[in-house]
Amino acid sequence: FMRMFATNFDDSVVMRFGKLELVRNQWRKYQFAIDTTGNYVNLPINDPTSVNTLAVNVEENDQRDPIVYRIPPGIERQQQLSNNNVALFLNEQALSVQICGLPQTEARGVFKTMNLDMRQYGKLSMFIHAESVKNQQPLTDGDLNAVVRIGNDFAGNYYEVKIPLKITQFGASDSALIWPSENYLDFDLEILTQLKSKRNRSGASPSLYYSETIGGKTYSLLGNPNLGEVRGMLLGVENVNLETICTEVWFNELRLSNLDEKGGWAALARADIRLADLGSISLSATARSNGFGTLEQRVNERSREDVYTVDAAATIEASKLLPKKLGLQLPVYMGISHRSSTPEYDPYDLDLNLKEKLKEVADAKDKDSIRSQAVDVTTIKTFNITNARKLKTDGKRPKLWSVTNFDFNYSYIQILSHNPLIEKDEMRRTRGAVGYTYAPQTKPFEPFKKMIKSKSPWLTLIKDINFNYAPSQISFKADVFRQFGAVLPRNVGGGPYKIPETYNKYFTFDRYYILQWNLTNSISIDFNAVNNSRIDEPFGRIDSKTKKDSVRTNLLKGGRNTNYRQEVTIAYNVPTQKIPLLSWTTLRASYNTKYNWLAGSLLARTPEVNLGNILSNTQTRTINGELKFEELYNKFRFLRAVNTNAPKSLPPPPGQSGQSGGDDKKTKKEKKQEKKNSGKDDGTVQKDQQQDQQQIAPGQQNPQDTTKTTGKKGKKKKEKKVKEKKDPNRPLPEIAKLPRFLLQLATSVKRVGIQYTEDFGTMLPGYMDSTQIFGSNLKSGEPGFGYIFGYQPDTSWINRFGAKGLLSTDTLVSAMIQQRYNQRLNVTAQVSPFRDFNIDINLDKTYDKQYSELYKDTLGNGQLQRLNPYALGSFNVSYISYQTLFKKFDPNQISETFQTFQDNRVILSKRLADLNGYQTGTLDPNDPKYFLGYGRYSQDVVIPAFMAAYSNKDPNSIKLIKNNNPNLRSNPFSGIIPRPNWTVTYTGLSRLKGLDKIFTNVTIRHGYHSTFSMNSFNTALLFADPLRISYPSFRDTLTGNYIPYFLVPNITIQEAFDPLIEIDMTFTNQLTTRIEFRKSRQLSLSLVDYQLAENRSTEVTFGFNWRKKGFPLIKKIGKMKLDNDVTFRFDFSLRDDATSNTKLDQGTSFGTAGQKVIRIAPSIDYVLNNRVSMKLYFEQNRSIPKISNAFPITNTRAGLQVRVSLNQ
Repeated sequence: FMRMFATNFDDSVVMRFGKLELVRNQWRKYQFAIDTTGNYVNLPINDPTSVNTLAVNVEENDQRDPIVYRIPPGIERQQQLSNNNVALFLNEQALSVQICGLPQTEARGVFKTMNLDMRQYGKLSMFIHAESVKNQQPLTDGDLNAVVRIGNDFAGNYYEVKIPLKITQFGASDSALIWPSENYLDFDLEILTQLKSKRNRSGASPSLYYSETIGGKTYSLLGNPNLGEVRGMLLGVENVNLETICTEVWFNELRLSNLDEKGGWAALARADIRLADLGSISLSATARSNGFGTLEQRVNERSREDVYTVDAAATIEASKLLPKKLGLQLPVYMGISHRSSTPEYDPYDLDLNLKEKLKEVADAKDKDSIRSQAVDVTTIKTFNITNARKLKTDGKRPKLWSVTNFDFNYSYIQILSHNPLIEKDEMRRTRGAVGYTYAPQTKPFEPFKKMIKSKSPWLTLIKDINFNYAPSQISFKADVFRQFGAVLPRNVGGGPYKIPETYNKYFTFDRYYILQWNLTNSISIDFNAVNNSRIDEPFGRIDSKTKKDSVRTNLLKGGRNTNYRQEVTIAYNVPTQKIPLLSWTTLRASYNTKYNWLAGSLLARTPEVNLGNILSNTQTRTINGELKFEELYNKFRFLRAVNTNAPKSLPPPPGQSGQSGGDDKKTKKEKKQEKKNSGKDDGTVQKDQQQDQQQIAPGQQNPQDTTKTTGKKGKKKKEKKVKEKKDPNRPLPEIAKLPRFLLQLATSVKRVGIQYTEDFGTMLPGYMDSTQIFGSNLKSGEPGFGYIFGYQPDTSWINRFGAKGLLSTDTLVSAMIQQRYNQRLNVTAQVSPFRDFNIDINLDKTYDKQYSELYKDTLGNGQLQRLNPYALGSFNVSYISYQTLFKKFDPNQISETFQTFQDNRVILSKRLADLNGYQTGTLDPNDPKYFLGYGRYSQDVVIPAFMAAYSNKDPNSIKLIKNNNPNLRSNPFSGIIPRPNWTVTYTGLSRLKGLDKIFTNVTIRHGYHSTFSMNSFNTALLFADPLRISYPSFRDTLTGNYIPYFLVPNITIQEAFDPLIEIDMTFTNQLTTRIEFRKSRQLSLSLVDYQLAENRSTEVTFGFNWRKKGFPLIKKIGKMKLDNDVTFRFDFSLRDDATSNTKLDQGTSFGTAGQKVIRIAPSIDYVLNNRVSMKLYFEQNRSIPKISNAFPITNTRAGLQVRVSLNQ
């Protein structure tokens, strides 16, 4: 960092920086002594030696005095292309270390941290320059040594190279003199590893400094550094001869070279053997040598180890080896895998080749020991028996006790491994499972089916009463899993202290239960449960009788239960289709409950601390209903004729009684009367017949009723007439246009769907009882089957529960009781007043609420208290607010609607003051327009005032927010009822006479969608209502307003005409046009800063698409004549967006964002053939901002696309 002080100024001063560049220097001064003691020795606090680092470069120091800077011999400056494609030379530079006051035999330097693997490189090189300092004692050749240390650190584990430096004389300008060859550091890295091997063979202690001089350079090491993990590098200067010196040394082009590019090989062998129907055997082996890598891998990413793997696996149906009459199914799988990895380098000396190290060891046992420790070996053995069972051989249905209902599974896996750091890693996993499944095929018992002979539909409901006496499925599974792992770390270095073996043990006993029971054809019950338990084991290996007996006892007890969860679902399909009056409806109700008992940690269950277990349950109630009004209408022949475009009645075939066979015999008077009656509908005729029947005395026969005859002849005629009435092919009556239109309006509702869901949940921490059957304790009967099957407890239930001692009284309990409630309502309707005119109506409501409180003993006296009650949630409903959408809007002016919003607050303040019993009609002395406690910023005032203004409702009748929370289901916003949204579609214009010759299709669409949202609300902790009148009594001392029960930080209204109007037209000449107009608005009112953000958007879209077949856009390509399809497209849109922010009582409104966006996109598509097509396109988007801090933007895209399909 940099710190700057400006002091002692007499007057104010303006300081300007033309250019301030802070560059991070990765080379930092080494703050310890550079010696050979192997310890970190701090430099003196008042060290007389100064060390400074900086950069010298060719751009800034080519005229440097006393020695200019030049690029080292053989080095070329790199080039880089600039943004305008001009080649620029990069600034070549070197690290400069300035040292002054360095005593004799001491050294100072700089260091840099890194993480580098140097084993794949052969050489390390660097240019070094040394010079005297003006006005200081001149230096001669050999007075200085350059010091380079490489290793894990620079005190106890490093390689070191020292090279005597030749001093460059003042005034030198030649590159060879500035960078003399005597100072050129260039050596093989192998020298360092050979020096290390030599030291190790000599038996010298690694803690002692070991060195050799080769070629005028001194190579040394201390400790056990390795080139495979280089963590840092130090560059220093040592004073060899003089008492004190001052010098400047440059280090440049530090680099590694001679990359080892030695390659490797890999091989794979595999054999699959099929043993007829007995099974199969698979054998495989792979080998990969050191240096092998894929084509995309770099040299330093290649493998540095020899890896060999061998795998063998066999899958056998063992039942084939047993007599067939046993009817057994016994699949067996066996497998073994062995992997061995031998590294190139010794894992303890990462820069020494392992093979070379083994050659230096004479003793065979030591050599085997080194090789064994270096190799990473893993062996995996597997044995499985899956779904072993007795098959049915007698062809009979299985009984409850049949052996065929059982299945068995067993698996065993053993993993053994060792590597340079782990002497032994053993893992064994054993699993055994027994399953039972019984699914009887039973027919339901129908007691009234044979008793009731009548075929009347009114008796179908009673006739079809049924129940199943047996479940559909009973299933049980016991699963025992045991894992044993032991890890013994290797004692690297052979010290006297060994790390003990560590264990990873896991022994569980899980039980699974499933019951499915269709009580009737309409009622079904699904029950499933899982009980997890743990078999507690003694520590360590189970290698004594006492430990084995302990495990056996715990296993026979079923273990210690740790988790029990169950789920029950009851579904009821109400048989409305069997009730003639309700057959057009469907109704389905379902009840789902989940229960969970979770054991607390054993660490939280001691004589001093007992935090108990955790109970939780959920309850979900769902009702789905559908009213198919169209089916209801079709039950009446007259209404079926209204909703069906029925043709005129066709004359029946000759010869049928009472019909056209006797037309010739009818008199003119009869024909005239029939013509007169033909205009009547069935209802009128039926009504006339009923009136005639009423005029006939009881016991008399109607003379006009030809079917009322005696004997067999009359009976046959009567049956024939009934049969004709039931004939579905009988022509429907014709209805005049006006009655048909009116009846179509009356029967326009075709379908209504309702879905209602309530979801509850409760979590009780600190439960002190255990679980046995169905999650309950048989002795205490707790927590009770009510809670287990979904009952949601209230305050009194929890108090009684705690009074029984079932909740922990530990003062350390911090988990809170949590309850949640979610309500969802969705209503959809389909309305079709007349043909091709459809209206889809949607109504939504979502309410979510969570409640939590702390139930604990805070004083340690065993008395539980309810603390910190807190509720939060969200609320969303479909809404209607379009009444104010089309009013004049200017983002920089207060709108008429916002002004109404402000005025409504006065009315709402009076309404609330009249209703609140704690308010005595006192006006606010600071704001006399408003009543005390219900000021202009009161939440209870602002929210209904806002809703009334923007939905154009009367503020005197708008619903208010409730200020109570009697139970979890209570909704303070229940007065805000959901309103319907809609989508209207009409496709009948193309059917009109005259238009059908112009259009093949005309579709008109209109839609409106709006949502009122409170994304979050939460409890106000200072709310008070001592008289329980559901109104607040405590006023905020800061604002003077009553504090409501719930705080709402933000409310939002989102609405859109999506679209307001849209017309899609398809002409007979293949021209398609689309015109669309959309309008939307988003209102977001913050009740924190009382600011309304309003965003409006208006968009107009126009487009057409014309397709011409056989259009010769291009006459010829070579000798080929083109005569294919061409499509012209054009799209245009104009969108106007504006956003404004308006604060209450500020008298101003200002635009914060907005733009006009114009889009134009013409294109031409041409199909050359079935494989090649072309597209010429142009698209431009232009945005014109409405605020000063934004800029106009124009994006233009144009081009030619050619698509070639290569598929057949």
